[in-house]
Amino acid sequence: MEGFTDNALEQALIGWAKLLKNVSYYPDGHPALNTAIHQSVDLLRTVLARNDAPLVLTVKRRQFLIDNHPLISNNPLPPDVANRLFAHKIKTLTFLPDLVDRHLLSLCRIITSEPATVVIEGGVQELLERQQVTTIWTNELDLGAINKRREALEQKHNGASPGKEESSPEQNGQPGQLLESSEASLQQVLDKLQEILLAPAKDKEMPFLHALRQLTQSLQRLMGEGHHQQALQILKQLDVWIQSPQTDARYVRVLRQAVASLIGHPLVDLLIDNAKTRQEQHFVTRIIMDLPAEQVGSLLIQRLSEELDNKLRRFLSQLLVAMGAKVFPLLIDSLSDERWFVTRNAITILSESRDPELTEQFIPYLDHPDGRVAKEAIRALARIKTEQASQALIAKLESKDYEFPNQIILALGAQADPAAVPPLVKIARQRDPFLNQKNQVRDAILALSEIASPDCSQALIDLVERGKLVKRKEYNEIRCQAAAAMGNLSDPESLAALQRASDSSNQKLASTARQALRQRSES
Repeated sequence: MEGFTDNALEQALIGWAKLLKNVSYYPDGHPALNTAIHQSVDLLRTVLARNDAPLVLTVKRRQFLIDNHPLISNNPLPPDVANRLFAHKIKTLTFLPDLVDRHLLSLCRIITSEPATVVIEGGVQELLERQQVTTIWTNELDLGAINKRREALEQKHNGASPGKEESSPEQNGQPGQLLESSEASLQQVLDKLQEILLAPAKDKEMPFLHALRQLTQSLQRLMGEGHHQQALQILKQLDVWIQSPQTDARYVRVLRQAVASLIGHPLVDLLIDNAKTRQEQHFVTRIIMDLPAEQVGSLLIQRLSEELDNKLRRFLSQLLVAMGAKVFPLLIDSLSDERWFVTRNAITILSESRDPELTEQFIPYLDHPDGRVAKEAIRALARIKTEQASQALIAKLESKDYEFPNQIILALGAQADPAAVPPLVKIARQRDPFLNQKNQVRDAILALSEIASPDCSQALIDLVERGKLVKRKEYNEIRCQAAAAMGNLSDPESLAALQRASDSSNQKLASTARQALRQRSES
C-alpha cells in the first residue's frame, strides 16, 4: 500500500495525543485541559472543513489509514494514539463535520480508561451513545446508518417522535402544542392551568394545585429521561405565567414554589446548556434567581468547575456574582478546594462584592503555592479599601522573598492608602545604577501618582531632577513618569519643580512637565 503525507491531519493527531495526556492528568474544568480541548478540536475541524465531509480513519496497531492508504508520520505521537484506539478494539473512527468539544472529551475519557473496564460497561460505542455523543462514531463505515442512529439519538434526547416537529409556546402566554399525541394528557394539564389562571376562582384552587403537581412530576420525568426540549418549553411556559402581570400574586407564589421543587442537577444542567444567547440567559437568570440560593449555588459552583465553554463559564460567574451574599458561605468553602482554578474562581467572584468583611478570607491566599491564586488574592485585596487589606499588602511588599512585588505595588496604588507611601517611596528611590528594577520603580511611581499624597512629593521631585550618566535614555523615561505623577499633586514644592522641568533641555521631559502643569491648573 502506498502511503501518503498530510501535515494538517498529522498536526490534528498530535494535538489529540496531547489532549489525551492532559485528560489523564487534569480534572474536568482545569484551564490547561480546556485549552488542550479547544486546540485539538480546532485542528480536527481544520481537517474536516477542507471537504466539509466526515473524516473516516481506519485504525491499525500503530497506524492510521484513509482509503487503505497509511498516513506517514515522523512524529511518534500519532502511532501512540492509534495504539491506544486499537487496544480498545476500535477499527474505524468517524468524525462528523460538526464535531463538538465535549464529545471529543467524552471519547478521550473512555479510551484513557482500562480496556477491560470499558468492555464490562458495554464497549466504546455503547458508552458514547449513553453520553449522547453524536459527532464521533466507532466501527461503522456506513454513513447512512450513522445518520439514522444519530437522528434516533437526537430525537430521544429531545423527546420528539421521528418525522415530527415540535412547536414552541406563544409569547402571549398561550401554551403551544408542546407535546406529540403520546403526551396529549400533559398538554391537557397545561390547557387546564391556563384556563384557571385566566379566570381564577376560589373553587378552582384545588384543581389548580392538583394540575400543577402533575405538571412538575411530568417535568421531573422529562428531565430525567433526557427529553430536554419538551422540559425546556414547559419551563418557559411557567416563566411566562410567572412574569405575566395578569397572573394573580397568590398563583405566582405557588408557581415559583413549583419551579423551586424541581431543583437539582438535571434542572441546572438543562438551564445552563440552554444559556447560549442573551435572550436565553435572561430567561435562565430569572429562573435561577427564584431558586433557593444555598441549593442552586452549590450546583452552579460545581458546574463552573467542570464547564468547557468560555461563554458559559462567564455566565455562571455572573450568576454567582448576582446572587451576592447568599452564596458567600459556599464560595468561602470552595477557597479550600485542592484544585487551584476552583480556588481562583471563588476569589474572583467573591472580590466582585468589594465586601470589607471578606478581607480575612483573602489574606491567607497571598501565600498560596500556586502563583495564579496568589495574584488573584492580591487583586481581590486591591478592591477592598480597608486598613487591614492595606497592611497585609504592605507586609508582603516589605518581605524580601515575596514573589509578586509588582502586583502588590499596583494593588497599593489602587487602594490609594497614604500608609503605603513610605515603602513605595523607598522602592522608587532605591539605588539601582543599571536599572535592573526599572519596571518596579515605574510601578511604584504609578502607585504614588494614584495615592497623590503630599508625602510623596519630595521623592518625585528627586527623581525628576536627578541626572544619570549610565542608561540616560532609559532613566529619562522614569523622570518623565515622575513628572507626570506630579500632575496629581497640589503642593507648592512639586509645582515649582514642574515649572523648572518645563524649561529642561530634554524636550520630552519639558513637554511632560508642561502637560502636568496644565493638568494641575485645570483641576
